[in-house]
Amino acid sequence: MNGDFYLDLSNSVLYGPKTAVVRPAPGTTLTGPTGATGPTGPTGPVGGPNPPQILRGYSTTNVRVPGDRVLVGAKVKCIQGPCQIRKIQVRFVVANRIFNGIGRGPDTVAAGQIATLRVTMPIGLYNKLKRGRVSGTVSFMITAKSSNGSRTTDNIRTGLRR
Repeated sequence: MNGDFYLDLSNSVLYGPKTAVVRPAPGTTLTGPTGATGPTGPTGPVGGPNPPQILRGYSTTNVRVPGDRVLVGAKVKCIQGPCQIRKIQVRFVVANRIFNGIGRGPDTVAAGQIATLRVTMPIGLYNKLKRGRVSGTVSFMITAKSSNGSRTTDNIRTGLRR
């Protein structure tokens, strides 16, 4: 239609106005020469906090409970430290019954270090485990907090056999 304009976005060229079914050529280039380099911007903020990592105590999801009944339930790795282990909640499930346990580990972990969290399985529960097959579980719920305020909570669950 007469009077229309056409913008070629791929080349940044404006054609128009159209007259008598013909667009004027050449069009008008809308980009100018490259400008001078601007000043360097301000330094960005320091990278975000690195929360503690909660790792599995075992490389497998099912373990044989040793004779001393001490289980390594989880590990806490402190990236930026020191880190505080705020909560260790342990729950055993054996023979369809739930039992609470008491997890042990250090209160504080230095930067770059790994703390091991353990629990001793009560003898009565140990005796209810079936030999050679998974017949119970232990769950560790851990909350750890780093010195920069970042926090991690995780639940590590491991199958148990005798």
